[in-house]
Amino acid sequence: TRIILTDSTPIRVLESCTINWDFTANNKGIEGLEFITHQGSGHSYLLGLCEVNDCDPKSTSNNNGRILVREKKEATKTRKENCFKEIYTIIKTFSVICSWDPVGTLVIPSAVHFDDYSSSSMYHRKENELPTHVAVTSQVMSQVWVDMIEEINQAPFFSLSPLNNNTIYALPRTHIVTSECGIRYGNIEGVAWQGRNELIFVSDQAKNDQGTQCIEKEQSYAIRISSHQFDDKIRIDSD
Repeated sequence: TRIILTDSTPIRVLESCTINWDFTANNKGIEGLEFITHQGSGHSYLLGLCEVNDCDPKSTSNNNGRILVREKKEATKTRKENCFKEIYTIIKTFSVICSWDPVGTLVIPSAVHFDDYSSSSMYHRKENELPTHVAVTSQVMSQVWVDMIEEINQAPFFSLSPLNNNTIYALPRTHIVTSECGIRYGNIEGVAWQGRNELIFVSDQAKNDQGTQCIEKEQSYAIRISSHQFDDKIRIDSD
């Protein structure tokens, strides 16, 4: 769906397109979605982060993250068909909607051991230039993985380029030993870039079986992490 947002006008829906993907579970699907334009071709794409490994709720893996790449196919012009009914003609009008069709999949490196994938965010440089940073979070692991994404000239038209071997960052832990290994931020559901060197996170409602350390940070602006360069030492600040 395309929207326009200004300071003085409400959100307006300009266009709605179907995504060609069969979801095999009612509550497991795409958890992160990014719109991106390929600078070389000018084509528009959606990058959809699968919530589970292998994009399959039945998967037992913990290191097969996937990002679906979908290319936009523009709506065709409205067409009219003449249907002859005895002595008169009925004109039927058909509106063919646009769609996001599969062109490939980005494979998150197997060194990233996440049990789930809860959100993603790309740092949008001026005019959406690539390469740029991409961040992917895990709610279960309470971690964030930072990488680089760049353009290529063949399907799936984008690729992930690991910065180094140390691009997974654990969010702050407690000093109390719990069944969640001291996790404080156990419900990270959103991540966004605040400039080139800072990420902010928001948290979902805590689950009934989670400890008080998770309830304390539920449904809130959680933390920010910042660094001079993400391939250098990172600093994590708790708010």
